[in-house]
Amino acid sequence: MSPLQGTYVPPALPAIPGAYNGHSLAQARSRCRVFSDLSLDLLLEIMTWCGPHDLLAVQGVCRTFRLLILTNRYIWRLARANLELGFPLPIAAPSEEWFVRYALGGGPCTVCRRPTQELPYSYSLGIRLCSASCSYYLLRACPGDVDGCIAEDGIILWRRPDDVDEVDTLMYQATPYLEGTTNSPMYRPSAIHDGLAEFNAAIESGDTQRLELMAETLHAATHRYRARKRLVERRNRSLLAVIARENNVTFDQLVSSRTLVRYVNTFARDLTCMTLQAWMTISETCLAEIKWLRTPKARTCCTLCRPERKQTYTWAGLEAHMRAIHPQTYSTIALKGHICALCPHTTKFTQLQQLKRHIYTAHLATRTDL
Repeated sequence: MSPLQGTYVPPALPAIPGAYNGHSLAQARSRCRVFSDLSLDLLLEIMTWCGPHDLLAVQGVCRTFRLLILTNRYIWRLARANLELGFPLPIAAPSEEWFVRYALGGGPCTVCRRPTQELPYSYSLGIRLCSASCSYYLLRACPGDVDGCIAEDGIILWRRPDDVDEVDTLMYQATPYLEGTTNSPMYRPSAIHDGLAEFNAAIESGDTQRLELMAETLHAATHRYRARKRLVERRNRSLLAVIARENNVTFDQLVSSRTLVRYVNTFARDLTCMTLQAWMTISETCLAEIKWLRTPKARTCCTLCRPERKQTYTWAGLEAHMRAIHPQTYSTIALKGHICALCPHTTKFTQLQQLKRHIYTAHLATRTDL
């Protein structure tokens, strides 16, 4: 039979890498079964210890991992913090994932057009430089002011100054400070590093059996990390209880200081206990914050009202109450702080009744005002 007499069957198209066929779906299901015994919070905790390159590889393991990363955008921010990139997101960055792919994916050099894996020089202008010999940056300048510069295809290239630390600070606006990037790096314990090393190697190889073998290692590493974390939290809490008792404040009042909480979290993130030396350096600031928070919450009652009408007021509320209900008494005494305004030197009293008795005995001329 000639080809023209029968039904023509077109040739099969070449296979597309990563297409959803039966074999790839079976591999994906087997990979999902490997992590079926891991809880969701454990998977998220492991991902937060990965870097940007690791997350790009983790996305291809199974659909479950990709959905976790898509629905928890903070994982990309933590990944960038783990890599300790000392720059914020550019203005036009739509997402952390876009930023990671743009920064770490590589691209052509702006000067010589050779491919390079160097970090971008300027994110807002899209400049990437491959070496020190190409250390130039774009500048919107008048074509007449090109002294000492090189003009190439209408683009003005200026030599990069040597005394500039942050090159692109004026090109884009800084986002809010990401904790763990420059000033407080995130240190990771060796137990988690060991588990992640096998995890990344198994992902790169694509061996399902190897993934099954290293699941126990991940469990053990995470268990050691959580045990160390609980120990650090318990010791930090004991230290804070001792500090609160020595400074005559409650534990809740002590932890209301934002400076103290920030220091404690920094120590806890590094899996180390806070020390007394660190407390001594911030004690004055923390106690001042605690005093400022406690002062507006102090309440007292008016001793001049009848018992059935007594209510508790703040200092501002008590002053307004005295102005409205007891104007003559308020005109004689300075109520705030129980200070006698008639004495040449400021005399303080703990109770309003003591101040009233002091005015009767020491200032007889003003007795009719009460």
